[in-house]
Amino acid sequence: MTDSLKLVRGFKVAYPIFIERSYKRQLVGLVRNLELLTLELLFESHYFHNSFNNAIRKDDVIDDFEDLIRKINATIVIEVNKTVGLLPKRFEAVRSFVGRSFTKSLVHVTSLASSANLAPSIAISAVDVSLLKRMWIEQNTRLIKSIPANVLVKIQNAVYDAVTHGESMPSLAKQITQIFTITDKRATIIARDQMSKLKSNLNKHNDLAHGLTMYEWSSCQDGAVRKSHEVLHGKICSWNDPSIYKNKLSDKWKKRASINAIQKHVGEDILCRCTNIVIHEMRAII
Repeated sequence: MTDSLKLVRGFKVAYPIFIERSYKRQLVGLVRNLELLTLELLFESHYFHNSFNNAIRKDDVIDDFEDLIRKINATIVIEVNKTVGLLPKRFEAVRSFVGRSFTKSLVHVTSLASSANLAPSIAISAVDVSLLKRMWIEQNTRLIKSIPANVLVKIQNAVYDAVTHGESMPSLAKQITQIFTITDKRATIIARDQMSKLKSNLNKHNDLAHGLTMYEWSSCQDGAVRKSHEVLHGKICSWNDPSIYKNKLSDKWKKRASINAIQKHVGEDILCRCTNIVIHEMRAII
């Protein structure tokens, strides 16, 4: 008897869009609360108005401005801690969602393999889920804490520049509004990017834990897909090496650089919307 390789194809792993939207709402809500707090302490305060106008007249620093910044920071830290505290629950929600999608594919390909008398894959070592969880929580904690930290630095710079150049209060308010508009967009990007990266890492873990070392790259196939991602659509990729690909199972591995393709796993690039399709490489007994 001889054996030959056969590729059994599963389904696309679904994307946890509703969990992403929930995360985005929370991050944007954090930004909005920070904006309201800032406007209240700076622009609705006669104390700040008088101090600001006095500083412009004297070409001097604003008295006690640092105290206002500290008040804003001390208040918003409560919201920050609340957001960070929900990260473990959010991780588990994504893990559960991705797990259900993966199980659906696994049942499908296992059924096909069994009916075709194919030998099953052998599980191999994968990164422990607890490590993935800790790394993702640590990364997102840093990103969440960076939101108010970056905003307050920009506000400080805007205030000091306004005093230096003798700008009016309405002009300063316009600058600060722009700061929060940009921060809103950053919060949205964080939510989308971190969900995509988490999904990718969990997909990799699930595949490797079941002996699946390869996956099929699937892009969204619309006008927003980057060329370096689109060229990988339908290609077989290796979870063990993001720099290689092949067109079909019997081919030899090729370098992605030869087709100017991204050398990262699906979902790892910033704001990547591509996903993976579960595939089994099995041996058919002939």
